[in-house]
Amino acid sequence: MFQGMDYVYEVYKEGSFSKAAKNLYISQPALSAYIKKIETSLGVPLFDRSTTPVHLTEPGKMYIQAVLQVKAIQNNLEEYFQDITTLKTGKISIGGATFFCSFVLPDIIAEFKKQHPGITVDLVEVNSFGLQEELMKETIDLGIECCYLDTKQFENHVIGKENIILAVPKDYKINDELNNYRLSFQDISKNKHLSPDFPSVQLNKFANEPFVMLKKGNDMYTRGMKLCQQAGFVPKAVMHLDQLMTSYHIACKGIGIAFIRDSLVRYMNFNQDVYFYKLDGELSSRELVLIRKKNRYLSKSVDVFINSITSFFPM
Repeated sequence: MFQGMDYVYEVYKEGSFSKAAKNLYISQPALSAYIKKIETSLGVPLFDRSTTPVHLTEPGKMYIQAVLQVKAIQNNLEEYFQDITTLKTGKISIGGATFFCSFVLPDIIAEFKKQHPGITVDLVEVNSFGLQEELMKETIDLGIECCYLDTKQFENHVIGKENIILAVPKDYKINDELNNYRLSFQDISKNKHLSPDFPSVQLNKFANEPFVMLKKGNDMYTRGMKLCQQAGFVPKAVMHLDQLMTSYHIACKGIGIAFIRDSLVRYMNFNQDVYFYKLDGELSSRELVLIRKKNRYLSKSVDVFINSITSFFPM
């Protein structure tokens, strides 16, 4: 039944017999004839050829679901046998937001590659929703996020913690009233805000100021809105953005106040265009989570890489 499944899968993936034939290094007539032979043996058509691109029929959808399961079993078996040998070769794929892929993970990967030069590590930039999807499809082995994914489907391992701070354009007059709460770029770099003796600002002091918010679906949007709600106001959002780093740069240009992670400052160039403020409450800190799909076999190289990540983050 599954003889020739790679041919069927390639047509499904490309949505075209000609493109699939090119990828498989065979002629289109030969591929079409082979697929027709499979359909005849099954007694049902797998593709609707009347559309462009070609689409799966209902039996075709069931066939592809089964093919994906077979491929997953094959991958698990290959990784298992690879583990019997050494860690001289291997492949790891990890997904995360742009911040993690740009600043955090490269340092970890560089150190890991010194110990295991033959293991390939792929980075996939993806948002929270996309991360869950990629983990479920098993196109990535691990994900790093600042919030938990569904515990029924994923294992969530806390690897660190970060704090949410406020970045306020330096020319905003509200800063003049808050001398005792202001933090400079150097102060954040030296973790002055982590001292229990340093005061947290009352967020309602900024109720009349413009804010730069992330878009709905981002954890920072949810936290920012709740923090403002607890302070008794709704933020006056002048922009909604996809990336935290972008909101920080927008704040540096004086357009609005931004909620940012304190760790972001460590990776940015020195900047005197904003003041930072420490925030209070449970919502002002969050855990960093390493995520993997439950009941999925992961290679020994992935386990070793997990150890590298967990040792990188101080708890």
